[in-house]
Amino acid sequence: MFTSLSRFVNNAAGLEKTLRIAQSLLLINVSLSLAATGKSSWSLALSHIAVSRRFFRLLRWVDCWANAEATFNDQKSNTLHRVVATAKWSLLGIYFFLEMFAITNVLGATTYSWGRPLEIEANKFWVYGLGASIILSLVDLATLPSAPVPNKETVQALNEKGDKNKTTVPEKKEISASPGTNSQNLMKQLVIDTCDLATPGTLIGWIQIDRAYVGAAMFVSSLLAATDIWRNVQAASVPQRALATKGKK
Repeated sequence: MFTSLSRFVNNAAGLEKTLRIAQSLLLINVSLSLAATGKSSWSLALSHIAVSRRFFRLLRWVDCWANAEATFNDQKSNTLHRVVATAKWSLLGIYFFLEMFAITNVLGATTYSWGRPLEIEANKFWVYGLGASIILSLVDLATLPSAPVPNKETVQALNEKGDKNKTTVPEKKEISASPGTNSQNLMKQLVIDTCDLATPGTLIGWIQIDRAYVGAAMFVSSLLAATDIWRNVQAASVPQRALATKGKK
């Protein structure tokens, strides 16, 4: 267990999500804290974690725009999916790109007057990008094909054949719209994006909710995203462990 946890935390994406979960819990604690002294201490820790997480996404705009280009050039996807997905990655790339220029103000190294307005505009693009991502999930869910249901005659014939050969009728399986995509993953992404809307929405004043609810939404989205990262990190370590074991032999 500790080895798996260490492997997860030593992964950049895993560490970022761990910090985000900690940030969400601190945000809830600060919002609900009544003691001024304790609230000040937790607020300081909250700000430090928030700043540290910025370095993980400092150049993430490069990946976003690369994804936008790859999606736009993907001729295998339908036109609607390509357009919405390209818009999603382009908008998120703009958010990360604009936010990058405000990091010196956040660190206290500079006091540019345009720093705060730039962050507000950046968070607007975050909202736009999340909105596009939500639309993309809904589009993919709506266009997700499923295996045709066999008619009565086919089922009867298969059952008769199964009685003779001791086989069973194959279960109905859902066919994904694209490799690695299924309804469960799309629903999870839909929940993640919806929860994430609370963070930039409150920062720019478009959503009026208590910070405790923002922290709760951040916790849910971070935990859901962390499960996928955990699974990928642990799966990637299997070949490495196999090679290490083989090397010892």
